[in-house]
Amino acid sequence: MRMFRTSSYMPTEITPIEVEKETVACVWYKDYPTSRIATRHNKVSQYHQYFSTWTEARDMLIERAKRRREHGSEVVRESANAITALLEAKCPE
Repeated sequence: MRMFRTSSYMPTEITPIEVEKETVACVWYKDYPTSRIATRHNKVSQYHQYFSTWTEARDMLIERAKRRREHGSEVVRESANAITALLEAKCPE
């Protein structure tokens, strides 16, 4: 099953991953191509969030960038660049 991971430290990065197992709160996938067993990850954590569709992940990142833009002048440029990049992004096939 394919899901999409976003990171709190990469404001425009959406990474497709192959999930082996999914529950309400967690996903299991192999962290590295050489991994033998899948590792459990929380769907929502301090660093990553997992989404069923690329559009859901992009929409969440856009909303996060808008909130950051509203709450601090020092991250305005970064948030504006993130919003622009996400609006222009295409879902990988």
